[in-house]
Amino acid sequence: MPPTQTPQKDSPDYDFILQAEEPMPKHWTTRVNKNRLIIFMIIFGFAAVMLTLVLSSMNAQKNEAQTQRLIEIAQMQQEISRVAALGAEGAQKPAVKDRAEAIQKGMDESAKATLSLLASRGVSADDPRLNGEDDTSADEALTSASEFATFDKTFDKLIDAKIVSYQRALLVAEGAGNSGEKAQFQQAYSEADSMLGLVDEQQ
Repeated sequence: MPPTQTPQKDSPDYDFILQAEEPMPKHWTTRVNKNRLIIFMIIFGFAAVMLTLVLSSMNAQKNEAQTQRLIEIAQMQQEISRVAALGAEGAQKPAVKDRAEAIQKGMDESAKATLSLLASRGVSADDPRLNGEDDTSADEALTSASEFATFDKTFDKLIDAKIVSYQRALLVAEGAGNSGEKAQFQQAYSEADSMLGLVDEQQ
């Protein structure tokens, strides 16, 4: 009788231990050459800094240009007030004298507002740039007109031309100004309309 054989149990399968694990997919940044990534980050950072500098420079140029516009407006206000004072002194008719005095007073008030705007931009009232040159041709024209008894007519023509030029400068500055400046320029423009007599004509 053959010897009794003990039934063999199936041996456990340990093959999984010997099998290498499949590598997990790596993030794209880990697959990029580190040197290239560093170079890319440096270039990107440099570009960002340059863009910031360019934008800052452009903004500074815009602010400087607007400051120059305000300075020119202040000079025009001074000149109009000066010529108006000449008109009040040499006017032949009371109406022309009254108009000249009203223009001088109104322009002096507008000049104060302009100086306030300039102060907010770091320009003091004693800044030498505010001292514009006198228009000597206006003085000469008024002196000549006084000799020929045409002072009033000549004054009206001169002062109107200066106020119209002043209004054009206000429109340009308004287009480039901030909200506070826009409101001031609009008010100054309306006051100039009154000086030209346009408000009375429209009513």
